Amino acid sequence: MSLTLFTTPTPPQKRALRKEELGQALVEALALDRNGATYAVVPDLPLLDVPNGTRILMLANMVVAKLLARLNLAPTVLGPRTVFGFAFAAMLLLLYLVQFLLALVF
Repeated sequence: MSLTLFTTPTPPQKRALRKEELGQALVEALALDRNGATYAVVPDLPLLDVPNGTRILMLANMVVAKLLARLNLAPTVLGPRTVFGFAFAAMLLLLYLVQFLLALVF
């Protein structure tokens, strides 16, 4: 996987999965299978690992997967650790931004 910062990747498209893509996702899910895990398959996104199947975690996984797919940094499987790490970094960045803005105002 190469990191290119100056090219604009094509955004993920809304489309139906082809049978080959679904079969490949099934093979990957069977290779990674853990007890109680749920894997969501969305076109042009990495395989989403949703351990307990909650809708909020699924939504967070999809948001992070779309962001990483647009940056060409998408891994093959996106698990909760990556999502929580990404959310923590975003909250930390937001905290510093708010602190900076408050320092300018006061």
